[in-house]
Amino acid sequence: MAILLSMLSPIEILPAVLDSRLPKFHIGTNPPVAYLGGIPFYLLYAGQSLCLKHLIGSVGTAIITSFLLFFSVFYLFGGISLIKKTTLQNFFINKSTKYWNAFSALFKKLISKQSYLPKPSIRLSEHGSSPVLPSVPPHASPISIESLGNFPPMNKAPAKHSSSLSEGAHFLAPHPCKRLLSNFINPQIPQEIKESKITPLPQPLLGQKSGSCPKIKNLVEGEIKLPQHYLLSKHKNVQPESLQAELQKKALTLKQTLTSFGIEADIGNICSGPSLAAFEVFPHTGVKVQKIKALEHDIALKLQASSVRIIAPIPGKAAVGIEIPTPFPQTVNFRDLLEDYSRHNQKLQIPLLLGKKANGDNLWADLATMPHLIIAGTTGSGKSVCINTIVMSIIMTSLPSDIKLVIVDPKKVELTGYSQLPHMLAPVITESKEVYNALMWLVKEMESRYEMLRFLGLRNIQAFNSRNKNEAVENSYDKEIPEKLPFLVGIIDELSDLLLSSSQDIETPIIRLAQMARAVGIHLILATQRPSREVITGLIKANFPSRIAFKVANKVNSQIIIDEPGAENLMGNGDMLLVSPSSFGATRAQGAYICDDDINKVIKDLCSRFPTQYIIPSFDVFDNVLSNDSEGEEKDPLFPQAKMLVIQTGNASTTFLQRKLKIGYARAASLMDQLEEARVIGPSEGAKPRQVLMQSPQEG
Repeated sequence: MAILLSMLSPIEILPAVLDSRLPKFHIGTNPPVAYLGGIPFYLLYAGQSLCLKHLIGSVGTAIITSFLLFFSVFYLFGGISLIKKTTLQNFFINKSTKYWNAFSALFKKLISKQSYLPKPSIRLSEHGSSPVLPSVPPHASPISIESLGNFPPMNKAPAKHSSSLSEGAHFLAPHPCKRLLSNFINPQIPQEIKESKITPLPQPLLGQKSGSCPKIKNLVEGEIKLPQHYLLSKHKNVQPESLQAELQKKALTLKQTLTSFGIEADIGNICSGPSLAAFEVFPHTGVKVQKIKALEHDIALKLQASSVRIIAPIPGKAAVGIEIPTPFPQTVNFRDLLEDYSRHNQKLQIPLLLGKKANGDNLWADLATMPHLIIAGTTGSGKSVCINTIVMSIIMTSLPSDIKLVIVDPKKVELTGYSQLPHMLAPVITESKEVYNALMWLVKEMESRYEMLRFLGLRNIQAFNSRNKNEAVENSYDKEIPEKLPFLVGIIDELSDLLLSSSQDIETPIIRLAQMARAVGIHLILATQRPSREVITGLIKANFPSRIAFKVANKVNSQIIIDEPGAENLMGNGDMLLVSPSSFGATRAQGAYICDDDINKVIKDLCSRFPTQYIIPSFDVFDNVLSNDSEGEEKDPLFPQAKMLVIQTGNASTTFLQRKLKIGYARAASLMDQLEEARVIGPSEGAKPRQVLMQSPQEG
């Protein structure tokens, strides 16, 4: 209706009425045409191109009504709720921001040039005594600075023009449609001031770098981004429609099986993961949980499952969990885990994107809180793929300045591809003699960091990196204190092979790091194919509370690695059990998979973004340094006790020290070497026992 009325009514009806009804006012001796309220109200009504006079015309009414009509239809058809969705909301916000910036730039350009409005004009008389008052002023000549001096004084008007002024002739300003606000506010600048030479301030260059400008530095750092998700291949897993029906059939078979053995129970929730299906069984009152657990093989027979794992009971629930392989297994894509983690609000310090649980939830862990990890599994169980997943989780979510890696690969083919990573502290270690040097370097770094924290009065690495820097205190320290300490993650593959082949005691620095290195940001990840008691000793097991078990050979190995049986029944190919301090019991999950091509793409992309800068070119150079340092240091803490045992008993052998001091072979052999250097015992004479050179004080 408003559109039709605006089209039928002439544009001049309402403005003409307002022009005739509003009173005028006078300024000085020249009474211009103006309206009630003074200059601001006049400008609001008819002073600019976008004014009230134009808005209430036909074109303005049509525009306003069209906008209201469009918004009403958009609101009635649910457009507001559609915009509130996350994806569309981000789309509209990005598009509106883009168009608003473009419109603002165009508007500022027009304002600066002032080309959209003509300059105001006033026609003056040629005699210079008084202005000529035309009857219609649509076209006036531009005002000039020189003609300003020809104006008569405000208080004395010439007599010959007084009659014309008194007859109602008015001094007319420019047309309202061609008037600028600056004509009322900004004074005219004299010509001599315009022509004066004023040296302007230098303008900063657009791409100029300045050391005193932190914003430019942040922008430069912001350009360096981590590898994008599109570098990884994406496998689309489609769940068949018959999956739910198949699981319901399995649940009915499970209930009938339990009933046939005299166990009354109800089936609760059914959770389906990528490779597992879990059933919640609620036994009736009087049913023993151990009775259900004893039917493991019978349930596997009735459900036609390759393996069955019974959780009796589920921690935190009054139910028993029964896990079987899903009829339609799927692969857990590492890219899906990475995309879910990037959308997650809570960020981890050292993220480990391991896989998906039996119920389909993502399995993430923070190595900083674990704080060390042991991975065990036979060949083909998925242990090596898990190590690659852990390394990829770190390098794709953390900058090289935040985390440094020390990788040991005795097989020389599994992890050597990571040598050129910018996250590497040193090239991948493949020789067993370098492993001891690397571990001893980590021990010395741990002690150095603790001394630094003690001097600054801080507790851990998180407090150090978030401290308020006091230059006076830090400069008084005898060593240079860095701005930030990176996390150090040591990954050792094939631990059992290293313990057998290395001539040095590798277990001692591992235990020291596991006991003390958590607070200073040093963490270890050990992997082995043979989780026996000789490899995973009591001290190692006590200081590694987080452990991952893939398929192992027997129940004994499962008991060693996760303190309970069950790992021997895993299906392999990434099927794992995770034990951590934050969980009750073992958590079953399917490990993520990442192919070699994706790993090579990410490594190539990282090497193109960040240069490879080793802090330590090789641990071979530390062999002599560590040996020279050990000469000036104290001997093994057990050296006095071993010395007294040898002198009192007169027996000096490696096996004797192992049995009496309850230590490993490498440490006992090292003690024998120290006793020989101290002239306590004689050199080795083949199969003959060593001669004890020193005697006890009582015998002397």
